[in-house]
Amino acid sequence: MTKMDGFEIKIEQRLRKEECMEIPIQIFYVVSGKARMETRGRKYEMGQEDLILVNGMEPFSVISQGDSVVCILSIDYALISRLTSDSVLIFSLNSLEIPNRPYGDIREIFRELVYFELLGEGELRCRKMSRIYELLDILFLHCCGQAMKKEGKDGSTLSDSDKLQHILAYVNGHFRDSFSLRELAGSMYTSTSTLSRLFKKQTGHYFGEYLN
Repeated sequence: MTKMDGFEIKIEQRLRKEECMEIPIQIFYVVSGKARMETRGRKYEMGQEDLILVNGMEPFSVISQGDSVVCILSIDYALISRLTSDSVLIFSLNSLEIPNRPYGDIREIFRELVYFELLGEGELRCRKMSRIYELLDILFLHCCGQAMKKEGKDGSTLSDSDKLQHILAYVNGHFRDSFSLRELAGSMYTSTSTLSRLFKKQTGHYFGEYLN
């Protein structure tokens, strides 16, 4: 496992995560073998070199089969907020479902990250960081959009999952700033009480608890 500023890389064998909700963005890359992934209400059978990105606090399950090996790249929202002027971003990356993504370039980066990881923590550290930032450029250019549609001033057009992603993307990127649930509700054209109930229902935590 490697930890760097805003990143974490893990290579897992016999991976098993069930009904998880985790704060950072995570990209799952199957190095060898197979894995079953469930996210956004759909199930996927991942094979070698398949990729799926899970946004922060998005419910998911992933179970590798047999001696399969999976690489997980975690990216902090605080880093995302430092690198882009867009305040709220949701990423879409799924090699089994979403076409027109530069999967060849992304797979090449992951192959190198796995190789670097096998060399050891201190080896080629700058090269590793360079490749991760290159991956972030690809995500910003080809795999992201704003969580709230600009034309959708009526938040009723969004599902509860979409609304939650908007909240979490904003909070995870701006938790060091001073803001209130009222301000966030205003940006989503909904009431504070409605947003508070939605947050508690979806995450099991009150908004203030999560922010702390």
